[in-house]
Parts: sequence; structure tokens; C-alpha cells
Amino acid sequence: MSTESGQAQPEGLLARCRLAGGVKGSTTPCSTRRPRRQGNRLTSLFETDGSTDRRSQVLDLIASVGTLVLVLSLFLRATEFVFYHLLLTLVDFVSALPRDMMVPEAMRLYRENIALKAQLEALERHLVRIEAPKRVSLSVRAAQVFAYLLTRGDEPFHRYFLSAPRTTILRWAARFRSTRRPPPNAGRPALDESVVELIVTLKRENPPWGQRRIREELRRMGIRVSEPTIVRILREHGFSPRPGRKVCFDRVRAAAKDALWALDFFWVKTAKSAWLQALLVIDIHTRELLDIRVHDGWNVDSVWTTRALNGVFGRTKRKPIGVVHDHGPQFFGHFQRQLHVLEIEQEVTPVRIPQMNCYAERAIGSIRRELLRHVRPHGAVDLQFYLDEYRRYANTERPHQGLEGRTPAEVSAAVPEAEVIDLVALRSRRLVRRAYAHGLLQGYALIEGVVPGLRVVVHLVFRLVSALGDSATPPTPRTRSAGRAIERSVAGRGLCQVLWDLRRGAPSDLGASASNAIAVDGC
Repeated sequence: MSTESGQAQPEGLLARCRLAGGVKGSTTPCSTRRPRRQGNRLTSLFETDGSTDRRSQVLDLIASVGTLVLVLSLFLRATEFVFYHLLLTLVDFVSALPRDMMVPEAMRLYRENIALKAQLEALERHLVRIEAPKRVSLSVRAAQVFAYLLTRGDEPFHRYFLSAPRTTILRWAARFRSTRRPPPNAGRPALDESVVELIVTLKRENPPWGQRRIREELRRMGIRVSEPTIVRILREHGFSPRPGRKVCFDRVRAAAKDALWALDFFWVKTAKSAWLQALLVIDIHTRELLDIRVHDGWNVDSVWTTRALNGVFGRTKRKPIGVVHDHGPQFFGHFQRQLHVLEIEQEVTPVRIPQMNCYAERAIGSIRRELLRHVRPHGAVDLQFYLDEYRRYANTERPHQGLEGRTPAEVSAAVPEAEVIDLVALRSRRLVRRAYAHGLLQGYALIEGVVPGLRVVVHLVFRLVSALGDSATPPTPRTRSAGRAIERSVAGRGLCQVLWDLRRGAPSDLGASASNAIAVDGC
């Protein structure tokens, strides 16, 4: 029985080992086998028969989580962009409303403080968030655009207190205004330098060729370049795209007075946020500003341009041989027919080459730098006053570098240069200041000094002459100007000579002095 039980015991033990995971048919005792390790659940999943399916499920789960995080970050960034877009659109609309010409000092300082605080807080958050220099965050750009829009029109603040260049802020402002964002790296790749050199060589060796002829020649060589690209390359290298038409500055220069006038329009923004157009007419040889006429509005037609030019002819009693201007629609149609009737040659500059009308462009730049940056006119009448004052100042007081330091009026009248005076003569003269445009522009001259006692005598003589004419009539600005002319005549010719001239009835030279005084002093 013990033998039977001894034989049955191994058989039962083997069956239990098989149930516990032993290998079928193995003769190894159960006590000598190592039990399976159950600690790592993920390893046990991969070691089963369906390990490939479960591995793919885990990888799909990880990819789904990553995609969800990416979509969520993109959604948050889009939400932030939309929020800044709406906020800055509102600020842009509010800041563009009409304001008074002079903003109170407290309000200006309040706006500047808010703008600086917005930029400072955004930059502090940006510096705390990053340690290495990376791309500027969207919140910093939004704060910069907010500061720019809040202080619109404050030139010193934009120049010294904005934390980014103005071009960058304007580019981001346009991006915030637009709901569609341009794709990165958009546009065609740059043209190879060898192709550019080939285009320039073909144009240089064949001046009559235009962009179409060059394109066909390149196509025969197996090179495909569009006509707009060829036009841009030719303009960048100083060639005109038109066949047989060279970019020559000799045809926009003048060798004599009234040989060629230059015309151009420029825009001016008023204090009420209204845009006005102004026509500039300049004599290229003498650099005289013949007229700066303001149009009360934005849309200028050829009829108004013709009337303005006819006004210049009637006021100056001068007529040019030719005029040069750009391709603006104001210079064609009725204007072109009027020039044909008057037998005035019309020279049109090439498209998008403002250097060909450099004299007018340079004068417009001087007007902006010396006048329009310091004043904000209320309307067309106010702007016309300031431009007339600048025209008088530029023609009679402002030395021109292209005229060897002489004024346009001196060149036009062929006035000789002033002689060098010695120190004794300098001490006997006094400095006279002439103000233009309410003191924004200054003109100076040295004239012979008048003795204080002689000034009193001249004043009494002038009062006596006025009383003899009409004792009940108060002195007018014209009579005051005549008195100043008499005073200058006394300084130059002496009291006795002036009194003798007055006794004879104010001869022509004294009248001319009075007229010059009226013209200079602005009475």
C-alpha cells in the first residue's frame, strides 16, 4: 500500500505542476522548477500570445494624447490671437477718432504711462518665462502694438520709448488687423545671380530690347523668367524696361531759367485726421518754389491741376519750355491738352523711378522736415497759409546747397554775391530777424544801424507826414511798413536826403523801398 501510495503521489504532484504552468510532458520535479514572475504587468502583456495587438493599442493611446495636446496648444494660441485682434482693433478705432490740435499735457503723460506700463509688464513676463533668447511672444507684440496705437501722433515717444522698431510694430499691427495669417516662407525663391547678370548683360549690349524680347531670348536658352521679374531687375540696375528709352538724367535738367519746371503732388494729414493733396511747382534751374497749392480734398482731377498751373502762369508772368512729372492721372487728359495748346513740352518720368523727379522730391522732403513735422494744420486754409510762408522763406531766405549757398531769388534775379566786410563794418551793423509761419522759420540779415536819437526824429517826421495827409485816420499796417522803409532809407542815405525826397513827393526809389518792406515783413 505504501508502494501504491508512493507511486500515486508523484503522479498527483506532476498533475498539480502541470496545472500551475508546467510544460506538458516534462519530467522535471515541480519543486525544482522556478515559478513565473508576476511583478511586471507590461512585460507579461508582451509575453502573451496577443502581445502585438496590445503594443499597438498602447502606441495609439500615446499618439492620441500627443495630438490632443498639440491641438489644445494651437487652440489656445488662436484664442489668444483673436483676443488681441479684437482688443487692438478697438484701440485702433478709438485712437483714430478726431481730436483737438493740442492734447492736454496731463492726458498725454497719462497715455504714455499706460503704454510704458503695458510694454514693461509684457517684457517682464517674457523674461521670467524664458532663460535663453528665443522668439518674442505674442503678448509682447500685442503690448507693443497697443502702446503704438495709444500714443498715435506722439513722435518723441515713438522714437525713444517703444521697445521695438516702428517697422516691426507696424507689421504686427497689420497682422493683428487681418484675420488671415500669411503662410511662412511664402513666395518664389530668389533668382540666381548668374541669371540676373545675364539679364543685365543682354540689356546693356542691346539697349532697344524690352522685357518681352529679353524673356524670349532667355526662353531660347532654356531659362524661364517672367516679365515682371525682368522689369524689376532692369529698374534695380538703372535701366528702363521700355525699348529704346534710357534712364538719362540729362533730360530732367535745365540749363536756364524757365527751361524746365517740375511738378509733383504730396499728401498732408490735418489735425482732424483728414488727408489733403498739395501741388508743388519748382523751377529746376533756379530752385524757385513757384507755387504750392492745396486741394481741399483727396481726389484731384486734371481740371484742377490745369487751373493751378494757369494760376502760376498769371501770377509769375512766366511760362516754361517744358514740364516734368510722374504718371499720376492728374497730369493727363485736360492737363495734357492744355500743355499742347500752350506749346509746352511734356516729359514723363519712368514708372516707379522717383529719382527722375528728384528736384521736386527733394523740395517735398525739405517741406516735411522743416515745416510739417512741427505743425498740424486744421484744414486747407490753415495749410495753405503755412505753405505760402514756407515758399517765401525758401525763395528769399534759405540758402541752397545746389546753388553754392545762394538763395533761389538771388539766382533768379542774378544778384551778385555779398562782399566780405571787415570787422569795423560788422560792428556798425545790427542783426535783423524776420519770422515766417508764426516763428517756425527764421530769416536773418545785417543792415546798417540807426542812431537811437535819429530813430526818434524819423518817427516824428513820419507822424507829421501822416497828419498832413489825414489827421483823423489812424495809421494802417501799410503806413507802418512805409515808415519802416523810410527808416531804412535814413540809415542808408541820411536824414537830409530822405526829407528832400519826401518834399518832392516820395520818388520811385523810396516807393520801392516801402514795397520791399511790405513784402519782407508780411504786412
